[in-house]
Amino acid sequence: MTNRKSYIQSVIAATCIGCASAVTAGNMEVNVGDYLKPGMNDSQAVDAALYVSRNAESRTLIFKGKTFILTKAVELPSNTTVIIDNCTIKQADYTFDNIFRGNNYVIDPENPFDYVLEVKPLKNIRIIGKGNAVISGCDKNVTIYHPNLKEEQVGVGDYYGWRTHLIHFANLENFEIGNLKIEKSRCWAVAFGMSTRGHIHDIEFDTHVKNGDGLDLLYGCSHILVENITGFTSDDTVAIGGCHDSLPSKAPQYLYTCTPWLKYQLTLDKKRRDSHDIEIRNIRTGGIYHAIIMLCYGGAQMYNIKISDITDTGKRNCHLVDLYTGYGYGSGYNPGDIHDVEISNINGDSDCRGNEVKAALTIQLPVKNVTVSNIINKGNGKDCIITHPDGITVKDVKPEQIYNKLTK
Repeated sequence: MTNRKSYIQSVIAATCIGCASAVTAGNMEVNVGDYLKPGMNDSQAVDAALYVSRNAESRTLIFKGKTFILTKAVELPSNTTVIIDNCTIKQADYTFDNIFRGNNYVIDPENPFDYVLEVKPLKNIRIIGKGNAVISGCDKNVTIYHPNLKEEQVGVGDYYGWRTHLIHFANLENFEIGNLKIEKSRCWAVAFGMSTRGHIHDIEFDTHVKNGDGLDLLYGCSHILVENITGFTSDDTVAIGGCHDSLPSKAPQYLYTCTPWLKYQLTLDKKRRDSHDIEIRNIRTGGIYHAIIMLCYGGAQMYNIKISDITDTGKRNCHLVDLYTGYGYGSGYNPGDIHDVEISNINGDSDCRGNEVKAALTIQLPVKNVTVSNIINKGNGKDCIITHPDGITVKDVKPEQIYNKLTK
């Protein structure tokens, strides 16, 4: 059988001579639609466009003129810009893969959906929409037999690991994602691990699935600006996640990991596990769970974080902004692992649920040098819940709206 590389070479040689490409100052522009020939699917056209531009200093991959239906992930090399020009990139039904990820994973052939063997450095990736640009998951998701639960299940949510993420990158430096609508996610819509120097902006999320986070910045992300996020997420809109200090034991319901880079990351300096120098601002979303969480555990630290102008756009039976361990206090969190944080202009609409007190802002663990200001909750919950007040300065919040526990 002809292997993938020789197939692409033959496609290029036979059908793509004369395809429209432009080279400007070392950058090669390739229009994916120009490489779509009879008998090819859209993913093969993407492969051909990437192959043609493989030796360029940088490349711009342009999607326009049609809806592109992908049967597998687009694996982007360093120095690549993707332009989605007034069109939709959509997964084919029953696809079990990402839409975009880096080409820097060394995947374990014995466990292709679980931890990877290595995560090579990746740099300079941009995915930018123009006009009505949409990234969409499947209409029909694959079903997978779950050997521990002994039943067929739809392969969505965190039980089924990192291939459920629509956009997924790790060990990436210098990146931008913006001007997009992202819909029909199959778990986390956008996930980054151990990545730095990024700008994520002007994204509308529409997620309605188990673990339907919008954006996850996990396991040592740093120097990132997130701004102008709208829409609805069925789970957290933006999550800053901590990092385990060893490979965690896997609960029986989890077939694959959502953080495939961890095995490799644990071979690096411990400071690579810290999340720091992150700003999140102007988030206006509705959802079932939090708009913003800082989920700290495993001894990794979170610091130099700024969160501002976060607004509920619908009634929420949960906290709008939440700082906590996520897995019970004491699971590797050390007092002060979260430090040097500013939180301001939080506008919640959270209602209590039974004996559970909900708030616009909740801080459930001991922190250091955290400043909180202008926190308002329109619902029947509280403005703030602060269970460990030492190390926290509160401004412009009514004292009677500051609660010290999570239950009535």
